[in-house]
Amino acid sequence: MDIKYLAIERDLTLHERESAFWKSRNISSIHVSAMCEGIKAAAREQFLYIGINANNIKNYMPMLKLLRGVTHAPIFVSTTTFTAQEQAEAVNNGADLFAPIGENPSRNYDSVMACINRLNERAKQPKPDIELVTYKDILIVPSHHRAFIMDEEMRLTKNEMDILYHLTVNRGKILSHEQLYERLTNTHENHQLSVDNIYTTVKRLRKKIREVSQTDYIETVRDVGYRLAV
Repeated sequence: MDIKYLAIERDLTLHERESAFWKSRNISSIHVSAMCEGIKAAAREQFLYIGINANNIKNYMPMLKLLRGVTHAPIFVSTTTFTAQEQAEAVNNGADLFAPIGENPSRNYDSVMACINRLNERAKQPKPDIELVTYKDILIVPSHHRAFIMDEEMRLTKNEMDILYHLTVNRGKILSHEQLYERLTNTHENHQLSVDNIYTTVKRLRKKIREVSQTDYIETVRDVGYRLAV
């Protein structure tokens, strides 16, 4: 089956029910349980549509606009409970269809296909070009100044974000304090930054990472610098 859809769904039972029906229509599926994984999959592949099923859409809302930014595929959001404000916010962030989770797969299919037919013109447009930097469970969107570990967003300063970015794109390589300093000052002309500030900035960055993850991604290479473990 060459035609497939992307399901972002934590309830595996619900996904299996829906995917079985779509498979009977010769449409396969790729299943992920987190929005970060969904964004990465949507950036890599073409899908008939992307379906998000959630008991609480608030958990998905912060990343919905990023998902829309990497794909022209129709995005359909289904949830058990929602307010009119949440519905409007989801559509404003890029959802093409927002509805309660239906018990009838056939009706879901009809709604999705009707919406897809209305969105064919968008699918003909060039794919958006947004840089995504990924490393294990980390997702960085430099142009939006946003970084996530799984679906938890880290609130980073410009220097913290840039250090995480440079370590990520140079994963496995050791970057010295001087190299990080040069990259940050060349990018932002931040003349108030010093080599000593790099140490304190990395320390703050590590603290923020630990607030959302049990993994210490940044390794200190004594008397040399830092790197991301491979």
